[in-house]
Amino acid sequence: MTDQNHPYRVGFLVLPKFSMIALSCVMEPLREANWVSGRQLYDWVLITPDGPRVTSSNHTNLMIDNDLNAIGGCDMLIVCASFDLEQHSTPRTLSALRKAARHGVVLGSIDTGSYLLARAGLLDGIAATIHWENATGFAEQFPQVSLTHEIFTIDRNRWTCSGGSSGIDMMLHLIRQQHGVELSVGVAECAILGGIRSGQTGQRLSTQERMNTTDPSLIAAIQVMEANLTTRLSVPEIATQVGLSQRQLERVFRQCLGTTPTMHYLHLRLHRAQLLLRQTSLQVGTIAASCGFSSQAQFSRAYRGRYSVVPSKDRMVGL
Repeated sequence: MTDQNHPYRVGFLVLPKFSMIALSCVMEPLREANWVSGRQLYDWVLITPDGPRVTSSNHTNLMIDNDLNAIGGCDMLIVCASFDLEQHSTPRTLSALRKAARHGVVLGSIDTGSYLLARAGLLDGIAATIHWENATGFAEQFPQVSLTHEIFTIDRNRWTCSGGSSGIDMMLHLIRQQHGVELSVGVAECAILGGIRSGQTGQRLSTQERMNTTDPSLIAAIQVMEANLTTRLSVPEIATQVGLSQRQLERVFRQCLGTTPTMHYLHLRLHRAQLLLRQTSLQVGTIAASCGFSSQAQFSRAYRGRYSVVPSKDRMVGL
């Protein structure tokens, strides 16, 4: 429980091109907790490393009065990031995060903020999460972090969140931990939520929802493909694993998706390759091998056919 005489102060380190929905979902539950309880349980402060104005990914401008020096007055600091991660991982910002950790500030992140915490060495040996689109590159770049695919992960004094609407679930967990179930439920009802998700909830929609299908054979085949993006299986091997003949599997894909198992599997592997190209500095040949291609030349032809650009020209866009 928190000190009843001292509002728990949460700092939000807001970096350029941050996600507006992600920031709102971690900040608004604190305001609603104060409203529902009738007490000043929380206060918060927006912090930015450079200048008084910061622009979100939807081009909304925020005027922020606090620089990195304000971190010292926080009980918890949440890094709010989305794009241009390398650009924002400045020595000054990383040093400020390390200093906060030394002083016992609880450190958290939303969306891709985990990247900065990892760059600062503050997630080594820690279980953490990040937005699913960035998980592939993050796992390659920071193998010392125990990456989860949960909507939020709490490990000791590190609170990491995948972003989007899941921030509200993480903050409801904070409110419940500090002030009890009744208040967290009250905040959820004030926000008109359909329910409160646990941290262990997966980030992505189910295969059935993503593919808009109820065919169990198709769902099973796609799950086999998604689990084997590094080591490529043959179509007969996939068919065997889901209990179909190759011809039956091809008919299911044609009827449900209008494509072939081979083409769908190729697109999944190319998408993984695109994420690695944009989120890591791995060599193109290494990426080709890790996505099940027998040669860099084969990979380059397939990539250009899919994305109309050669792999070497499609790098580091997402950082």
